[in-house]
Amino acid sequence: MVCLALALNNLPYIGSDLLDLKKNYSLKEVLDLFNKFGFEGRRIYIASCSILDTLFPIAYASFFSCIIFMLAKDISILKYLILVPPMTALVDLMENFQIINLLIQYPDFSSLEVVFASLTTRIKHFFVILQYTSFMFSILVRIYLYFYQLNKI
Repeated sequence: MVCLALALNNLPYIGSDLLDLKKNYSLKEVLDLFNKFGFEGRRIYIASCSILDTLFPIAYASFFSCIIFMLAKDISILKYLILVPPMTALVDLMENFQIINLLIQYPDFSSLEVVFASLTTRIKHFFVILQYTSFMFSILVRIYLYFYQLNKI
């Protein structure tokens, strides 16, 4: 892990222009980016995507699921919102797998593989927005119910 951190410090482009941070990308953009990274950069990208970007979706899905559950546990219309964070994490993990696959196959991947990876990235961004919206909606409903019950007294 220390070697990974030292390597990331020596490669400033890793972290600033990653595929999963883009809204959309094309075959040319992927080839240019991977070429810019070089062999060592692609190797580090594979390692970080395999380790860090696998742990992160699990962590945020657990966090948001617990918070949404605590906010919505006794409100029947909100009980399905707890499914949004795990679905977001699942799509994020699928995206990571596709990006790792592109990195391993470089430069011999097809444009169709890039299209599917880009589509998965867009779907992930949609679910991330849905996750934050679910979180905020749960908070707002809980606040509303608190003040509604307070006014009934």
